[in-house]
Amino acid sequence: MKNKPKDILFGIAIGDAIGVPYEFSSREQMMKNPAKDIVGYMSHNQPPGTWSDDSSLTFCLAESLINGYSLKSTAENFIKWKKEAYWTARGNVFDIGMTTAKAITKLEKIIADKSFDDLDLLKYESDEYDNGNGSLMRILPLIFEIKDKSITNQFEIIWKNSALTHGHIRSAMSCLIYLKFSEHLINGIDKKEAYKLTRSEIKEFWDKMNFAEIERKHFSRVIQNDICQFPKETILSGGYVIESLKQVCGVF
Repeated sequence: MKNKPKDILFGIAIGDAIGVPYEFSSREQMMKNPAKDIVGYMSHNQPPGTWSDDSSLTFCLAESLINGYSLKSTAENFIKWKKEAYWTARGNVFDIGMTTAKAITKLEKIIADKSFDDLDLLKYESDEYDNGNGSLMRILPLIFEIKDKSITNQFEIIWKNSALTHGHIRSAMSCLIYLKFSEHLINGIDKKEAYKLTRSEIKEFWDKMNFAEIERKHFSRVIQNDICQFPKETILSGGYVIESLKQVCGVF
């Protein structure tokens, strides 16, 4: 990649625009009618090429990084997206999840009260219901903030950022796995070797931080086991991080 940040942002937006019309489709439906081109309408009745909140919040984070990353500036951009349709494709917020909407309402109060230190504490206020793939979908630009830092420091930054909308440790750990894999790719490592390194580093980090066994089980197909060893039908069955790693095995 000659311009990695630009390539990342275009790649996210294009992939998002391809997927928007198919949101909420079952796996069986997708197997029969796979997304092969940019089409319009269907799930959200949006014209072709329309990206979703995933891209919008990615752009909000990217802008924060350009101007000097901080949780405050990222939170302010998220609020601007929700209230003013900032960084939307067509000036319309047409798809906002309940967890994200609730979280940004909390951010509005924190910013209005100027209680900026509370942004660092959001991860301590979450429970299992503050979960989902919402932070994973927007987290990729953070790679340029955490790249080449220790994995402990990386996870601290990632969890605080994830907690702006999804504070549970499972969401944050999904983001760490995704970004660690991305870091190796950006450093020019072959995708299969990058996956192998990611699995090894994550397992070592889990032992170091005493990551709970009850949480580890959610990543069994991706970390404890080699996704490439599963039958194709199992790989296609999904999961938070598994979606981002499918092509490692060349199943498509």
